[in-house]
Amino acid sequence: MKKILDFLTGSDSLYVLCLVLFAVAFINSFFYIGLIEDGVHHFWEALTRDNVFIGHDGINAFPYNTRYFSSLFPHLVTGITALLGLSLNIKHLLFLFTFLTYVTPILFLIIIYLNIPKEKKNNFEIIVLSFLICILFMAYQIWTENFITGLFLWTVFSIYFYADFKNLSKLNKVSLIIFPFILISSHPVTAIIGPVLLVYGFSKYYHIKQQIKSKNIILISFIILLTAILFNTYYILNPVVDGKDAYYKLEILRNFDFFIFSICILTILLISSQKLDKYLTVLLTLIFMAVIVYHTLFNIETYLNFNYRVLGFIIPLFFIIAIIIFRLLNIQIRYKVIRLLNYVLMSVFLLNTYHYGNNWKTHLKSFEQYLEYNKEIVLVEKNGFCPNSTSVKCYKLYHNHSMPFITILLPKLFSNENLNYVITVKTGEKFFNIFQPQIIGGKHKLLNYNINIDKCFSLINEDTKSI
Repeated sequence: MKKILDFLTGSDSLYVLCLVLFAVAFINSFFYIGLIEDGVHHFWEALTRDNVFIGHDGINAFPYNTRYFSSLFPHLVTGITALLGLSLNIKHLLFLFTFLTYVTPILFLIIIYLNIPKEKKNNFEIIVLSFLICILFMAYQIWTENFITGLFLWTVFSIYFYADFKNLSKLNKVSLIIFPFILISSHPVTAIIGPVLLVYGFSKYYHIKQQIKSKNIILISFIILLTAILFNTYYILNPVVDGKDAYYKLEILRNFDFFIFSICILTILLISSQKLDKYLTVLLTLIFMAVIVYHTLFNIETYLNFNYRVLGFIIPLFFIIAIIIFRLLNIQIRYKVIRLLNYVLMSVFLLNTYHYGNNWKTHLKSFEQYLEYNKEIVLVEKNGFCPNSTSVKCYKLYHNHSMPFITILLPKLFSNENLNYVITVKTGEKFFNIFQPQIIGGKHKLLNYNINIDKCFSLINEDTKSI
């Protein structure tokens, strides 16, 4: 047991995290997690857009495509696979889309790890902790682009903070050009966190600028990062959809379970920075980790979507500022404690993945059985994902307006090709406004997947009884 503990606390947690993410990708792909929240919207666009290279939202107009690179890879690979006819099976395409969504962070985590000098690899554990907190609470909203944007920001910060400006590696130089550039169109949180990176990076450069060989690369990275900050600031001031209030209120901090979770994380960080007795450190750490498990294992409200997505902004910002303060105050961290905490969060994340995934697939199957029996579904946004009264607790969604997409794709998941039913939508419901441009507009593309909306589905406006 001691050897196992020594191995876990003495080795970088990146390797275990990669294995966990691969396992999560398979589990979530099998349970159709790609249809949850924004996932089904992204997946639908990958299947039905005439130009998949435009990316998520398909807005080909500067400056309003602000989330291009952060969601591009799963969108593009899935879309191209369908366009080339490599697969037109909805079930297979959804598996591909979901799997890629959950393994994509591995690539960026590895890039961050490689950009940190060998003698400073322990510092990567703080970045892993930041990542795990976000993904633990946003597991079923992973398609929120600020999550991936956080990894882009961490990449730039890792070089500015940990790398030696006098002796940048080739990977450092390439990353300093690529990642500030893709931050231009990843997520508006760049406008908030980017200035912290820019100020720190420029301050470090200014104090040693006469000795830097690669000063042009560094200066170009500053210019590109500043461009990204200005671009995203413009978007915040002139948004397509105004959601700033949800970020300003930080309602997630009012959530009791998250509040206790945060206190425990902060306490463990404090313990890791103190020179306490070894056994006392272990005892206190285990106690607070147990509290974390109690408040997160099978206990995360899946419908608090917007609350959780705010974590993609506040968690990286908190840890980036904390790392800077630790250096200024010369605070030393026991990374074995942080590494052990990371393994606990990975374990909870993996168990939660199976628990919530299995629950989601159960509800999809229940939904499909309801449609097969009733031949009609009335979609009312306020009711959430509750098609019928069952003994199983309803799976609550934040984006209830995604239900029409799910309803249309459902027969393709359970191989019930002959399932025909009527979708009834009340006038004024958000569903009604979504159907016309996104579903009716994509009906010709859907024929490629043997989905004929005109033949198999009807959208009925309660007032006119027609589309």
